[in-house]
Amino acid sequence: MAVITKQRIADECLRIINGGNAGANSKVWIEEVMISVAQVANALLKIDYIQNNLPMAEMIPNGSVLGLYENILVTSISGRAVCTLPIKPMKLPRNIGVFSIFDEECEYIPLEMGHANLLGSQPLLSTLLTAAYEVFGDRVVFRSDITLGNDTPKYVSARLMIMDFNQYSEYDPLPLIPELEFEIKKQVVALYLGEPMADKLVNSNKEQKQPIQTQSQP
Repeated sequence: MAVITKQRIADECLRIINGGNAGANSKVWIEEVMISVAQVANALLKIDYIQNNLPMAEMIPNGSVLGLYENILVTSISGRAVCTLPIKPMKLPRNIGVFSIFDEECEYIPLEMGHANLLGSQPLLSTLLTAAYEVFGDRVVFRSDITLGNDTPKYVSARLMIMDFNQYSEYDPLPLIPELEFEIKKQVVALYLGEPMADKLVNSNKEQKQPIQTQSQP
C-alpha cells in the first residue's frame, strides 16, 4: 500500500480540480491544497489540542494533538478481547500515546507494564481489571472479554496522540486510514469546485439568441 502523505493527497486533488496537470495559468497550486488537506484532516479527526496543565505535559512534544479514531473492531482470542490500533501513535513514556480507549458504555483503564499483577494481588482493586487494557505496540489486549454479550460486532474508539497535520511535511507519512484519506480528498476537492478551470475558454463572440415572441394584433 502506498504511503499516505500530504503531497500525494494534494496532487490527486489538484488533478481533479484542474481537470488534469496544473498548467501555468492554474489558479490553484499544490501548496495551498496541502494546507487545505491539513485543515480537513484535523477537522475529520476532531483533534483536541493538548493543554499545558495536563499531567506529564513536559513529556509531550509541542504540536501534539489527540486524534479521534472510531469503529475499531474488537475480537476475542483465548478468553480476552483484543484490537489493533488503526495507526501508530506517538511513542511516549507510560504509553500515553494511546491516550484513551472507550465505547458507548465506559472508558477503559490503561495499565502499565506490571500493573496487572499488582492490581490482581489487591482484592479491593482486582475488580478494576475487568475494564482495563494493556498496549503492546499497535495491539491492545483487554484484561477481560468485552465482546461477551454482544450479538453484533464490538467496536471501540480511541484518542491517539499524533501531530497537528500542519506540522507534518509534505512527504511525512500521515496517521490516516484509507477511509479517511478518501473523505479528505472529497472535501478538499469540494472546497475548490467553485474555481474556474484554467484551460476552459469562453467564446465571447458566441451569444445565445432568444426567439422574439410576437403578438398578433386583434
